[in-house]
Amino acid sequence: MLIMTDPPVITQFCQPDHLFPKHPGVKQFMYPMTGGYDLSWLDGAAWKLWRRLFNPGFSARHMLTLKMTEYARKDEIFLFEEHALSVTIDVIGKVALDLDLNPEQVYKEMTSALLAQRQWAAFGLETDFFKVINPMRYFHIWNNTRKMDSQKSKTTIELALNGYATESDTSRDRKPSIDATFRKYASNQMKAFIFTGHDVTASTILAKLRVEHDDILGFGKSKAAVALIENPARLNKLPYILAVINETSRLFSVVSSPRIGRGEFILTDSQGQWFPTENCPVWANHHGLHHNPFWWSQTAEFIPERFLTEEDDGALPAELRPIKNTWRPFEFGPRACIRTELALTKIKVVLALKARDFDLEKVYAEWDKSHKTKGVKTVDGENVYQIS
Repeated sequence: MLIMTDPPVITQFCQPDHLFPKHPGVKQFMYPMTGGYDLSWLDGAAWKLWRRLFNPGFSARHMLTLKMTEYARKDEIFLFEEHALSVTIDVIGKVALDLDLNPEQVYKEMTSALLAQRQWAAFGLETDFFKVINPMRYFHIWNNTRKMDSQKSKTTIELALNGYATESDTSRDRKPSIDATFRKYASNQMKAFIFTGHDVTASTILAKLRVEHDDILGFGKSKAAVALIENPARLNKLPYILAVINETSRLFSVVSSPRIGRGEFILTDSQGQWFPTENCPVWANHHGLHHNPFWWSQTAEFIPERFLTEEDDGALPAELRPIKNTWRPFEFGPRACIRTELALTKIKVVLALKARDFDLEKVYAEWDKSHKTKGVKTVDGENVYQIS
């Protein structure tokens, strides 16, 4: 496997004219969740068709029509991740399925079954051999798939159907029929939106956003909500909130998928070293790139200001500002994440409405004591860290 953390090299196999196909292991991993027919694995003409059909449902214009669900405040210690995840699934459910997956129902049958599939999915390079041969694995995959297939989708699939009708070679007087193949692909795309979409925005942080919110949205969450409803474009006038999101995405990059190399294509690094790619998995390691001191200064520090323009923060040292193409949590080019606008809009709205309402306090010691947790509790000195 070729693991790349060099932006110029990553760009070589992500450009439209040299776009590597996804590695077969991606389909193997996604199959329990989506049946393998989804945008994360498709290539070529099939991918282009489905990407074009679903683009309208995840455009910035469509995202701004959504209303965020209000959550009740809890007095006891709780896991923030669970609530962040419920917000994420609630929004994705509204966009993709027209279902109100509110906190009390967030782990209803379809979503709980879909997320439960994660522990049984296999890429083909697992070190936990028992997980692969466990006879219960196949039962759980079958049972979760049965639960997921019992649900119906509506909103985004309707947009896709409209696009499909345009693509279909039918007369104006006859309504195009929706064949079984299209329904299968569309259904599997819905599952992929839920599964991969929650990974994009399940966690973020609270930082110094309140002054900016007061200036742009007014004082109080009620005024903020009214301001956004009257003029959704106000979200684009919050540079610091976007900087916080970008820096969080740098520190905690979302999952990236490997591609499979081609015999005629050789990657070349900045030193002139050649890397043949024939039959070789090629992986752009975003976490490694975003924590590489060669490309980033103070890699372990949370510095949102590095993503502000010189107009917004001209005092920031030049070495802290990102080099072109080094920040790529959603990737660039034609295979960039289709949910980018959804993710950014979702986090902006939640922070705009909630950042001034709550003061969050870390209570890991109290949580560990009350739940009697054991083992390693930190990575690089941090209680919050990503796991695969």
